[in-house]
Order: sequence, then C-alpha cells, then structure tokens
Amino acid sequence: MESLKLAIFEKSHDIQEEVCRLITQLHAQAAMISGEGLENFNNHSDAIKDSYLWSICDLAERALGLLSRMPRRDESEQFRSE
Repeated sequence: MESLKLAIFEKSHDIQEEVCRLITQLHAQAAMISGEGLENFNNHSDAIKDSYLWSICDLAERALGLLSRMPRRDESEQFRSE
C-alpha cells in the first residue's frame, strides 16, 4: 500500500510541475498581448497572429489535459487515512 501511495504522490507531483510550467508559458504569452497592447499584435501578419493564438490555446489544452489526469482529492485522501 505504501508503494501505491508513493506512486500516486510522485505522479501528482510530476503533473503539478508540468502544469505549472505550461501555465507560466501561457501567462508570459498572454502578458505580451496585454503588456504590448493589441496594436503591436495587430501589426503582425495573419499567419503569425493565428500561430500565436493557437499556441496559447494549445498550452491551455495541454494544462487542462494534465489536470484531468491528476488523482482527485477524495482518492488521495482515501490513501492518507489508511
């Protein structure tokens, strides 16, 4: 049972680190638009704008996908009480 608890903890920790990394990248990209303003963004070609926005959506989808793989709180609390 201890090895299962450890495996769940390590998986959760790895996922949390990856989600944190993705959200940090997402924040940086969003800050570029809000910090520089839409005028700078709109000065780029449609292809660059599309790629930029796609990359933001991709980062968010990857982070959400990872979060869905995390053990739910009630599952992890079950192991703590045993």
